[in-house]
Amino acid sequence: MFVFAPEPGALPLAPDRWVTVTGHFDDPAAPTCHWVGPEGSKITASQAATTCREHFVVTAVTDAPAP
Repeated sequence: MFVFAPEPGALPLAPDRWVTVTGHFDDPAAPTCHWVGPEGSKITASQAATTCREHFVVTAVTDAPAP
């Protein structure tokens, strides 16, 4: 699963750490999303916004006990 965060450096993830991730889909910033792809890519602003609404945006990461 791909996750997105407004500040990726704030996501202290590590292979030896258990965490609880909180976030949401349909981020309010999705309508301003844009696509940067290879030259000649054809994606409309509407398609970019729809894709962004479908991505999970992380809002918090907290420590959790191992299962």
